[in-house]
Order: sequence, then structure tokens, then C-alpha cells
Amino acid sequence: MKRYVSIVLSAALLLALFCTLSGCARKEPDDAYIARQLGLELPAYTLFSFARDHAGDDDEGFVYGEMTFSEEAGGQLYDKMLSTDTWQVLPLPEKLSLMVYGGSSDGTVYSSYADNMIPEVEHGCYFYKDRSTAGEISKSRERFSNDFIIAIYDSENCALYYYELAK
Repeated sequence: MKRYVSIVLSAALLLALFCTLSGCARKEPDDAYIARQLGLELPAYTLFSFARDHAGDDDEGFVYGEMTFSEEAGGQLYDKMLSTDTWQVLPLPEKLSLMVYGGSSDGTVYSSYADNMIPEVEHGCYFYKDRSTAGEISKSRERFSNDFIIAIYDSENCALYYYELAK
């Protein structure tokens, strides 16, 4: 009986250790995950939708988030974004636009990585982080896998669109 209890306790401890080290015990809220990835403190939002088909960080799949803010909070967030060197004023560069929205260039037709989740935004700013090649957008279509984050802030509608792909 003592041996059985010892085995069960050992198995439970190993499972707890595995979950802690592998991240399955992580309980980070979705909005906090997006804020951490973007390196921002996000203000209170009025609407938030979130979808993922992977656990985040190192897993394959996508993460999508959409947040809308009040006009006041959105304006402050936009000013904060523009005061950093990680956010750039729209429009997107052509190669990045092809990744997000699809289209054609030099006789080649490209499909959208974001599967039409992010609407086309005219006024605002964007954040791009390529976790594979230190930001070489032009190389992203040439490799066998992609691991990037794109976020677009719509300053007219005070909306933040977040898309992360790892494949």
C-alpha cells in the first residue's frame, strides 16, 4: 500500500513539474498576452474578441485579437504607439501588405496569411515583428516557415487588430 501511494505521489509531482515547465499551467489572460507581445500597456477596451488555434509563444498556428477602445483611450494609445520606434505610420510596405491582405506583384499572386481577418486600414499605424529573420519582410515568402506578429491600429475607429502566425 505504501508503495502504491509513493508511486501515485511521484507521478503527481512529475505531472505538476511537467506542466509548470512546459507552460500548460500558464493562465495569462488573452489581452495581457497581446499587450506583452506588443510591449504596450493597453488601456481599458470597450470590446475584445480573441481566437487562437495554438497555445502561443512557440507553438504552430495563429492567434488573432481585436480590441476597440473609447475615443479618449484610443487617442492616448495611438500617441503612445507613435512615440515608440516599433510602431510605424501606415500605409504598410508592399511586401507586408501582400502578407496581410494578399494580392499580386511582379506577375505573382499571393494569398493572405491573415485569411482576411484584418480589415484594410487607411489611417493609423502598424507593428511588425518577424521572429525568424530579424525583420526581413522580403525574405518571409521565400522560406518554408513563418513566425511573425503583425498588429494594425485603426486611428479612425480606435481599433487594434493583432495577428500572430507560427508555421
